[in-house]
Amino acid sequence: MAVPTVGRVVAALVAACGIAALVAGSGRADAPDGAPTASGPSGDKPGIAQCDATLDVASQYGAIDRLVVGESASAGEVADWQEKRNAPLIQGVVSPFRLATSATETLAVCVFAGEFSTPTGPVLVDGTVPPRHTTITLIVGPEGTVALDSSGYLDARGTDTPSQWRARVASGSLG
Repeated sequence: MAVPTVGRVVAALVAACGIAALVAGSGRADAPDGAPTASGPSGDKPGIAQCDATLDVASQYGAIDRLVVGESASAGEVADWQEKRNAPLIQGVVSPFRLATSATETLAVCVFAGEFSTPTGPVLVDGTVPPRHTTITLIVGPEGTVALDSSGYLDARGTDTPSQWRARVASGSLG
């Protein structure tokens, strides 16, 4: 049985995990891990290069200030991260990357900082609309296919990527 590529994940992303849409594009962004410095984004060179090539796609969600993290990970690592990063609060998630790609296929996880027009949830108790999200996480396949993983707020905890999640698991400091 042939294993589908990242490009076939569209319906599975929305249906299986509530993880948004799939699009393609290219572009450029830069900057560091949570705080502005001259060092540039964290991650690895191949991951950063793949993420740099997605600026046009990322900018469709809002105004990009910088690339915070560009990290390479296997589809299996991305699937583990997506399925387990919110446990024990959310369980039973099956990542579309587990179902639709080879576990060894290399993906890039890209975290951009900026101001994004993504769903922020219901109106707050005091009647105000939640502020726009300040981070967006995209997953890039080897063919340049881009999947929106999540959006949220950059806070004291910083970003979340597969390698950061694995480090928390190893140290016993999940949550």
